[in-house]
Amino acid sequence: YRPFVRPITIQVKKGVYQDKGSGSWKVMVGAGKPTCAVNPKDYGKRYRMYQRGEFDVLAMWVQEKECFVFWSLDSLVERGVSCVRWYAGESCNNWSLLDELSERR
Repeated sequence: YRPFVRPITIQVKKGVYQDKGSGSWKVMVGAGKPTCAVNPKDYGKRYRMYQRGEFDVLAMWVQEKECFVFWSLDSLVERGVSCVRWYAGESCNNWSLLDELSERR
């Protein structure tokens, strides 16, 4: 946060390890609803994709590697993805994304 500038807002989610030989962690780019609150046969009502402007950055905590991975929500919305993955061996703790967003404000 910098004075007189809107703060960067971040949605933090815990990455889920995908044990299918890929060595990846995944988070959904959206919000789920409890299945008891909606029609369990209609998947569209159980899940809502995030929209541009809801927050600035999606952050995934990779507990097993003790690191964060950051994505700009705008870039994810433009790509139209419903989930993002991070693979072991790729760089993480890309805090520079927050600096880049801060400089644009």
